[in-house]
Amino acid sequence: MNIEIFSDLACPWCFIGKRRLERALTSASVNARLRFRAFQLQPGLPAEGALAESFFERKFGGKERVHALFERLTELGRREGIAFDFAKQERAPNTELAHRVVHFASVRQVGEATVEALFRGYFEQGVSLCELSEIVALLGRENVALDSAELCDRIAAGEGKEEVQNDLRLASAYGVGGVPLFIFDQRYAVEGAQPIEHFQRIIAKLRVEDSPQTRRSQPVLSEEARPNLQGL
Repeated sequence: MNIEIFSDLACPWCFIGKRRLERALTSASVNARLRFRAFQLQPGLPAEGALAESFFERKFGGKERVHALFERLTELGRREGIAFDFAKQERAPNTELAHRVVHFASVRQVGEATVEALFRGYFEQGVSLCELSEIVALLGRENVALDSAELCDRIAAGEGKEEVQNDLRLASAYGVGGVPLFIFDQRYAVEGAQPIEHFQRIIAKLRVEDSPQTRRSQPVLSEEARPNLQGL
């Protein structure tokens, strides 16, 4: 099973959705191939990001709304084994650099471990996704099998820039307006951090369709997909 995942590394719902998908795959004993595609919720932020507290208050309409949102996310995260610590976030990041690192890692077959490390680093430890030195240190602590010197050299040479832009253009062509978005075997799409049961239903449906008894030509996406992804 192949699953494409459009997500932003600064999106808490993407982290929650990833964990729920993983639980669904584990419960179904499915070893899926995950491909992480870049999406940016805040592409206009400067490369160094913005001060987190004031940014979130502007984005969500004040301190009280931010507090309520973070409390809700913290509780939901706890259920998924995520220890959200929003107080540690000093800056709201422009995530282009982090997405480029994911591309570098994916080519070297450690993309999934890198995404998990970056999510945990940003949301649990307050690691800046705008600073390559902090990302490299994080990946080392998380024992992600990457050559840090090669990573720094390749990022300095521009690796991943074109691929990130290609993903962003693809998301625009698909009409993706929010993330996470999970695309299963180019047939079904699930938008948002849906409950684990929703992922389980899609996985079961694909298993039935791909069984020798029922294998047949399938539409690209079902009615469960976003309407403007029908051309996928």
